[in-house]
Formats: sequence, structure tokens, C-alpha cells
Amino acid sequence: RQAREDERLDDVVNFSTCLIEPAPFQLVEGTSLLKTHSLFSLLGLQIAYVTSLGRLIGVVSLKEVFVPRY
Repeated sequence: RQAREDERLDDVVNFSTCLIEPAPFQLVEGTSLLKTHSLFSLLGLQIAYVTSLGRLIGVVSLKEVFVPRY
């Protein structure tokens, strides 16, 4: 099993059928929830990438930002 997993790590992945956003929306670490909510609302975002010093540290989705009130 381990040998097969090691072989798979060398496989080339074909991304030609994937839709890749060339300029994804980014939030910097520490962006307030209010600002995040506003940006999702105004820009119609579904997801945003959270970065710190240019490195990806997380992903925030629309479902996490909008919580229904009862």
C-alpha cells in the first residue's frame, strides 16, 4: 500500500478541466467579522482566502459568514 501511495505522489494532475479563479479574493488575518460580512454581501462572494504575510492560512465560506437569525 505504501509503495502505491508513493507512486501516486509522482502523478501529474491535469487541471485543464477545473475552473480556477486567476485572482481569488483574499482577506488578511485579523479582518473583522463586520468587514468580512460586508465584503461578502457587497461583492457577492462565495469564498475568500485568508492570508498572513502572503501565505494561505485559511478559507472562509459564505455559509460561515451568514448565520440565520431566529
